[in-house]
Amino acid sequence: MSTERTRSYTEQYFRISAKTFRPMLNANPGIYRVGNSNLGQEHQIFRLIVSSNWGRAMIFNIQSRKHLIPLKLDNRSASNKLYLVCPYCSRQRQHLYAVSEAYACRTCLKLSYACQSECKLERLARKIRDIRKSIWGASCPGLNNLCDNSFLWPKPKWMRYNTFDTATAKLRLLERQYLKLSLEQFDRMFGEVGKQEPVNKNMDVN
Repeated sequence: MSTERTRSYTEQYFRISAKTFRPMLNANPGIYRVGNSNLGQEHQIFRLIVSSNWGRAMIFNIQSRKHLIPLKLDNRSASNKLYLVCPYCSRQRQHLYAVSEAYACRTCLKLSYACQSECKLERLARKIRDIRKSIWGASCPGLNNLCDNSFLWPKPKWMRYNTFDTATAKLRLLERQYLKLSLEQFDRMFGEVGKQEPVNKNMDVN
């Protein structure tokens, strides 16, 4: 008997982002809270400490276990990017995900991105919607109608012509690719319809 293999996706879990904790680099040690009502108390409340190894670190007490999450400032670039150090693999991460017993990184939790399970047609559809949204906004009436070609859609008043031309050229290329793949898929699914042998109109029916 074969067992069905399922994936868990990052979108299923609440995540904390390193950039939201940047104020903690200059905050006084003490008790702080992650302000999100979707989290339980144990995932919200943490103690900020000064660490000789890490500088600043957060301690969450989850299910009677202490979880140390250091804040690591990367001084190798001008941006001084802030990272969260995963308490399980000790690698620098931009995000950690909340599960019932801990915070951990995507790799340790074996989480996948939803886009990793997309077929080529689904990836094209997502790219088309993203570009349409960047040009005409999320309220664009035809945003999700992939049967509608954007060729005659007007240039937004605020957008420069060269920016508009570059973006729409890329968009129309993707739209043509999507149409081609859609027709090929349709033909694979329904191509045999109508190809049966024609009925002999001269056949006698008793």
